[in-house]
Amino acid sequence: APFTGFPLAVAATTTFIGFDTPSNRWQVTSTVRPVSSAQQGDCLMPRLAQSSPTAWWARTQLAASSPNMAIWYGRDAATGAARGQSAPAAYGCGSPLTPDGGQVVVSSTPADRAKKFNSAGSLVWQSPSALFPTYTNGVSLLSTAPTGEVTFVTGSLLGRVTSSGALTFEIETNRNNARYLAVDSANNAWVVSGYYGNDTYVSKVSAAGVLQWSVPVDVPACSDVLMSAKLTAADEMLVATQSCNEGRVFKL
Repeated sequence: APFTGFPLAVAATTTFIGFDTPSNRWQVTSTVRPVSSAQQGDCLMPRLAQSSPTAWWARTQLAASSPNMAIWYGRDAATGAARGQSAPAAYGCGSPLTPDGGQVVVSSTPADRAKKFNSAGSLVWQSPSALFPTYTNGVSLLSTAPTGEVTFVTGSLLGRVTSSGALTFEIETNRNNARYLAVDSANNAWVVSGYYGNDTYVSKVSAAGVLQWSVPVDVPACSDVLMSAKLTAADEMLVATQSCNEGRVFKL
């Protein structure tokens, strides 16, 4: 169902007048077109987020092969007027939006690990790190809590910063191509990574930043393709793959 107050579609109404028969004299058509669209590409996380009661932000991606080109852009929910746009260097997987309308950007470069910008684009804080990820491919992922705490993945590193920019922890997962990140009710972080075959893994990191486990999601003798992932309200991870030419769902 459409979100109340958010301009999900643009409607056009056209009237045609003809003189053949009375039944064809009037015809009214209405066409609904999306305001914007986005390809799935590398990201399995949300494309729409609300940063305030009157502002919505949508993630766009120019091409499936260019995930780094993804940006977030904002619209006023009541008028549709543009509110702002994330910097081109900001990756587009997950939601970088904070409760106060700011944005958080993460990087594999230690000096620029995490930065927060306010709604006007000014730097609020910057959190450096001493670690460099083992793997740097894939998009960066962000999950923002209602408190403003941000859990992130950049390359093969998983970390967390407080709402004020203090780095809580960082840990090397040794998994590349992260595509889904979620935080459960106990503040544990779940990461789903990979694309095909036996490179798809689900990793769980505790609230204290300790790797609990990392298990493969693979059907032996099948050609597996990771399609989607979802952490449920019951703290169960569901992973959907295309395996042996059929759809399969795994629960962890």
